[in-house]
Amino acid sequence: MPNTVQDFLTLAYQENCSCIVSFEQSDGTKDMGEYNPADNQVLKKGQLSVACGRDKVANEYSIQKGLTIEFTGSTQNEGGKSTLRHFEFTDWNQTGNVPCSPAKYVAFLKDVEIASSNGPVLVHCRDGGSKSGMFCVMAFLVEKMVVEHEVSVVNAVRKVKARRPNAVPNQAQFDFCHDCVLEFVRSFKTYSNIGGNI
Repeated sequence: MPNTVQDFLTLAYQENCSCIVSFEQSDGTKDMGEYNPADNQVLKKGQLSVACGRDKVANEYSIQKGLTIEFTGSTQNEGGKSTLRHFEFTDWNQTGNVPCSPAKYVAFLKDVEIASSNGPVLVHCRDGGSKSGMFCVMAFLVEKMVVEHEVSVVNAVRKVKARRPNAVPNQAQFDFCHDCVLEFVRSFKTYSNIGGNI
């Protein structure tokens, strides 16, 4: 929300987030707070300044760019700077409540995983759960597949819903999680033995 942008940026800065994942494209309405400045611009919110770098990468499912959050405290010791990646997922099927392609969604998850190796990921959507909740379920499933070589979509959804009840709010998203798991296994089957017994 517009009145919580400074809190949002402070959270990203204080937690040393490695990246922010957004499932909402700015539509110019006043109910959505802007924290992501235009290319080569600076946005000031209280003691925080956010600058967008030139290294913007756009592909068929997302837009990635670098953000620098600078905190200018009241004393010399309080100042600091944090650089992170910003991912905006653009391949969302607005009428079907799911992304357009499991393959593109899995590729997006891999992009975020690569960028997030040195810190937490801050994920958000308009209602705080319907789109970002599915991302958290899939990130959890991918991690379990890599480590344990087996997963339960039902258990993953249950774990995320315990903290965020509006995560995966419909059957279409639940089915999409299954499709993404199969796509993940297919994408790695030739490189490892994850899918050996499928």
